Amino acid sequence: MPDTVQEKCIDVAFGSLLREAISGSLNSEDRDADRQAFEKHMRKCTACREEFVTHLAETKVMPVLEDVARQKGVTLEDLLESLRNTPRNIDN
Repeated sequence: MPDTVQEKCIDVAFGSLLREAISGSLNSEDRDADRQAFEKHMRKCTACREEFVTHLAETKVMPVLEDVARQKGVTLEDLLESLRNTPRNIDN
């Protein structure tokens, strides 16, 4: 867990499972109790939740966006700007 997250984590005992959640090792059946405890912790701890979301954005979302930009023949920055300027209906 990065130091800044550790400093802000509401319960380091559960927050320390962040690395294991990111690596996927909490997904094994024998870790069910740990996974459930960590999920409960994530609902309460903004620092750990933000770190997890940042990790997902960097490792899952950005590579997909980079691939889309490459397929469209535009820069990632242009794609992101286009997405920012596209009206979206977020109702239902």
